[in-house]
Amino acid sequence: MRKFEEKREKRNLMYSKPVLILLFLILVILGRTVWFSYQGFKISKSNRDVARLEKEELENRISELEKDIDNLQTDRGLEGEIRDKFGVAKSGEEVIILVDERETSTDEVRGRKGFWNVILGWFK
Repeated sequence: MRKFEEKREKRNLMYSKPVLILLFLILVILGRTVWFSYQGFKISKSNRDVARLEKEELENRISELEKDIDNLQTDRGLEGEIRDKFGVAKSGEEVIILVDERETSTDEVRGRKGFWNVILGWFK
């Protein structure tokens, strides 16, 4: 009977209000800690993804720059780059300049004669 009473006393102590409040506070503190750790994990994951994308972009840029360097190390590539940047030509070469078509055609300009042009047109 004495063991039975000891068990009941332990159970009453374990389920008492102060112990339950203490356990609840511990649970809240641990839950809060887990939540902040999770938030830090999410931030770290997004930063890792951004860093991975930047690394890929930089690797692509490095490969493009290496191609440009290889091209500039040849005479033809160097000459082409000088022609593109400075618009120069060798002696004896001619330059063709392509101009975009104008927005108004000559027919539209003829159709828009002024008052004096119409009167002078009668006498021609």
